[in-house]
Amino acid sequence: MYVDGDGIPYSDYANYRGIELGLQRSILAVAERGLWYWNEFLRGRFQRPLLLSYDWKRWPENRGGNPKNADDAQAMLIKCADWVQ
Repeated sequence: MYVDGDGIPYSDYANYRGIELGLQRSILAVAERGLWYWNEFLRGRFQRPLLLSYDWKRWPENRGGNPKNADDAQAMLIKCADWVQ
């Protein structure tokens, strides 16, 4: 799994049984990535974190694109929410 410049996750399925699947997005992965942004950067210190399925500390492969601060995380959360919508 990877994230694009807007912080939206995708997977590269390449070729499966002769069919080119290429880059695909999962609505669940996008929604969960948005929740991860909230968990890591935006929730208040007295708010409980949400339980997530993915280990976002391990994924995506290109973790250099992770937000550096709350403002970046908020912008990426909004882009994920817009994509899901």
